Amino acid sequence: MPITFSGDDRCGTVQEHAADLDRILNGSEVNIIAYSKGGLDARWYISHYADKVDNLVMIATPNRGTDAANMDLTECGGAPGVDDLKPGAQATLSPDQDTTKYFTIAGNYPSPSYFVLQRPVVDHDGLVTVDSVQSHYNVSVFPYNHTGLLTHKDVYDQVLSNLYPAPPGWKNGMPPPPDPDARIVICYNETSDPLCPTYMSNRTLF
Repeated sequence: MPITFSGDDRCGTVQEHAADLDRILNGSEVNIIAYSKGGLDARWYISHYADKVDNLVMIATPNRGTDAANMDLTECGGAPGVDDLKPGAQATLSPDQDTTKYFTIAGNYPSPSYFVLQRPVVDHDGLVTVDSVQSHYNVSVFPYNHTGLLTHKDVYDQVLSNLYPAPPGWKNGMPPPPDPDARIVICYNETSDPLCPTYMSNRTLF
């Protein structure tokens, strides 16, 4: 089930978006795949509203903030939601729930980004550093930029393996089969990038 905020809604704060998620999900037991700031929104939702999220997979989420927020590349102007992306923001400090497993996926794309990150950084996706995505979570790193992480099958397969760990003896290199009893998977995105449509076109998991 895709959930996407668009227009002015995508410039909202983590508190606003977490409240929206709570209203939409209405206590459903789910897994969540979240992209970029959507991961911060989902972390806030889990820590303040939900103990029924089995797994949260965050793709390119600035869990420790990003200097790019100081340049506001989001087209949100001075909206409070932009402040959530800055290093040290309260939105980056949501406590984890013991009932949820957290995974992160980061991009490490070898391209100049001084104009975005305002300082030389070795490992980044052009907008967010690998260190920020990883924070204190397990991380998988792929050689793609911030939006490119949404369009490659190997990233999708990593998401799938996070949600459905391979059973013993499963062939290496193959994504595990979906568990028919698994909880609903929520594909959560705050931008126009085709996170859910891309994933849904690759698999009939949703």
